[in-house]
Amino acid sequence: MASLDVTLENGQKALKIVGDIVLGWQNGGFRGRSSIDYVNDTQLKVNLDVLPPNRLARLVTAFPKNVEPQRHGDDSLYYILSDSRLQVLADLVKHCTTLAGGKLGVFWEASQPISTDIAKLWLRLTVYVQSRSHPKSKVTWEHDLLPFLSGGQFESKRSRH
Repeated sequence: MASLDVTLENGQKALKIVGDIVLGWQNGGFRGRSSIDYVNDTQLKVNLDVLPPNRLARLVTAFPKNVEPQRHGDDSLYYILSDSRLQVLADLVKHCTTLAGGKLGVFWEASQPISTDIAKLWLRLTVYVQSRSHPKSKVTWEHDLLPFLSGGQFESKRSRH
């Protein structure tokens, strides 16, 4: 997996993601992962993928050379590719939605692929909010309140037969 430089901008309302697509290209694609501390003891988890169509993945072993600079999106959600530098900006307020699993975040599959001589490369961004602390549910056994516990041991009715 490729590393990403992730920063919050515009008073923590926008997320800027920068990655080196050439250095991070592995196994037929770029799969960038990162996280950054956010508000109220939460983190933003960031997944940025740039992939060719499945049928071409084996052919694109390295990021193609001489790719023209490109920009796609609007002012609140866009990517810019210049040389090997891929930059994505996402307005967290404007594009926040409920993702699969009920987590808040941003999901974007760019409608315009990155054009290269070999293949069109599709960009997918997923950002989700996750709690930094994962409280485990605590089970308290109240031995005097549960009749099926005898002396702290589970009791099976089969032993009485």
